[in-house]
Amino acid sequence: MTGENSKQFLNTWSQKKLNAMAVGNPNWMGAMAILAGVLAQQGKDVKFPIDVPIPMITNANLAAILESGKNFPDDGFIYPPYTRTSLQAMILAKP
Repeated sequence: MTGENSKQFLNTWSQKKLNAMAVGNPNWMGAMAILAGVLAQQGKDVKFPIDVPIPMITNANLAAILESGKNFPDDGFIYPPYTRTSLQAMILAKP
C-alpha cells in the first residue's frame, strides 16, 4: 500500500500493521518557491534546479515519524521542522 504523510494514514498504517510506504508531501514548497523568488530579486545566487528533499516513510522509520508528529493535528500532515535558514541553505548556491 502507498500513501503520503497524512497523520491519519500513518496512524492507520501503524495500528493495522500494514506493509506500506509513503512520501512526505512537502506542504511548504509554495513558500519555498516564493522565498527563492524574493532571494533572486535581492540579487542572491539561487540554485537551478532546486533539489527538494522528499522524506520517504517506510516500516523502518514509521514509529519515529509518528513520534516527531505527536503534536500535529490528527487531520494534518507530519513534516520535518524546516526553518527559513534551512530552506535558504537548499535554495542558495552559496549560503
